[in-house]
Amino acid sequence: MDLRQYSSKRALLRSILWLISPLSVIIPSVAFAVSPPSSVSAAVVRSTQVHLSWSPAPGGAAGYKIFRDETQIGIQTDLSALAYADVRLNPSTTYTYTVIAYDSSGAVSSPSISVTIKTLASVIPTNASTNRTFDRKRAVYLEQVEADWVTPAMADNTLSRAKSGGFNVVVPLVWWVGTYWPSQYAPWGSYVASQYRASDPLKYLIEKAHSMGIEVHPWLAVAYRGGLNLFPEFAPSGTPTNFFDVHNPGFQQLMANLAGELVTKYEVDGIHLDFVRTGGECNSSSCIQEYRQKYGKDLAADYAQARSSWGPPSLYEFEETPVRSLVRAISDSVRSLKPSLPISAYVLDGGVGNNEASNYTLPYIQGQNSGAWVNGGLVDVIARSMYGIPTTVAQWLYEFHRRTLNNPEQLILVSDVHAPEALAQTLTSWQQRDPNTGLIVYRYKDLTDAHLTALKNGPFSTAPSSDLVAPRAPTGATVR
Repeated sequence: MDLRQYSSKRALLRSILWLISPLSVIIPSVAFAVSPPSSVSAAVVRSTQVHLSWSPAPGGAAGYKIFRDETQIGIQTDLSALAYADVRLNPSTTYTYTVIAYDSSGAVSSPSISVTIKTLASVIPTNASTNRTFDRKRAVYLEQVEADWVTPAMADNTLSRAKSGGFNVVVPLVWWVGTYWPSQYAPWGSYVASQYRASDPLKYLIEKAHSMGIEVHPWLAVAYRGGLNLFPEFAPSGTPTNFFDVHNPGFQQLMANLAGELVTKYEVDGIHLDFVRTGGECNSSSCIQEYRQKYGKDLAADYAQARSSWGPPSLYEFEETPVRSLVRAISDSVRSLKPSLPISAYVLDGGVGNNEASNYTLPYIQGQNSGAWVNGGLVDVIARSMYGIPTTVAQWLYEFHRRTLNNPEQLILVSDVHAPEALAQTLTSWQQRDPNTGLIVYRYKDLTDAHLTALKNGPFSTAPSSDLVAPRAPTGATVR
């Protein structure tokens, strides 16, 4: 539907009235069966997003159609959520919005009073996207370090089972309240007992995987701190529970150093980032002071406003800027050492939770703006779970992320493990819909032999068109 049809009708009616006004002929007004919303408001969320909300149509409505610059861009049928997030806008650009109500018969109202708003200036450098995808990659998360790969025997078993199920990528957790490799920047994590550390289990895992034609993408739970007293200087009082303070430049440098060390010490095939977010509200004295100095506003008051409705643009910028800086620090460190190494990130923006009306319409979560990370070349692909949530919500998230990406194939779909045949069916349907989009299963711990058989006989029955990683000899070995 084009809103211009309404504008042209009004213009034609005005012309007729002007021509015949000397004759004092009375022209009846155009009647609409449905009333439009009495008010529409718009709030700028960031340089590429605007959030719309409106009042219910007097007399009720079956749904609402949203227009930007006289062209329909969306529809809202959930009457408990009279809001719409408009994404992929241009920075520093003025847009005009109207809303039209419609009833169950399809009759529509006249357009609402328009609202005009200008997006913020871009805070993301316009670097070109790498356009790398996860095409033909079938990955599985190795979350349980102590059970999945801490010894050669465990690693052999894990890799053998993963390969039998058709997986060609493993994603081992290597930074989770400590490192799971010998690092000069951080202590060992507790999941690797001291007797196993000297052998460097990550080194063995990578070499063994490569000998089997399996890629290894180490997984960093970036800002997660847990309940341990690790690097207290990066988690002052008031920092979100179980998280590091992403605003702290020292923490950003630590993560850059760890990522750089990882790709220097090991022949990894990619880096996978997780927990790349603030973790919640930062109420530390440094955050409060920084916010007041930068914006002249009270941070606690703006957080309170955001909890009840929508916060001011300054709050979103305050959360997004350090998260983006953190991603950039890691990306720059990796790219400077291995420019072609793929970087992926598991994300939550677009909403979290089970309440479709409120949580899933959020266009941002804890400073994440993942589409801009990919479009700006900071990461190559983003991963998002699409299973275990209502179908309509999963579809909304899927469309949200594909709209925010210049290349929609830079989205990886993630599924939790459920019943074997159901898991195979889920992955098959995703594969058929998006044949060039990679898949990740969370997590190896939950995969039974029945799951592996169902995958091998189902979505992973056909081998990729070419090997992702040719089997390699261990480092230092002589090939005869």
